[in-house]
Amino acid sequence: MPLCLAVRPEKIRLLPAGTEGPNRLQGVIKEIAYLGDVSIYHVELETGKRVQFTQSNVLALAEQPLSWDDEVALSWQPDSCGVLTE
Repeated sequence: MPLCLAVRPEKIRLLPAGTEGPNRLQGVIKEIAYLGDVSIYHVELETGKRVQFTQSNVLALAEQPLSWDDEVALSWQPDSCGVLTE
């Protein structure tokens, strides 16, 4: 039976591909918008769908470990999502 989950964008963690973590989806970074203390990422999943989310910038732009076209894993904690019933 198919099921739908809702995850708040700020709860998604961006990890290098192959990194272990709960609730992982694989994808490729397609767009990044740097906005001072946060960045907005657009990641294309293996299904072709795109996910947009924000992540705090803790490193300077030149030190960011992930960039455009990098393969990544998206992860979130189990208590950061909810099951949609309708």
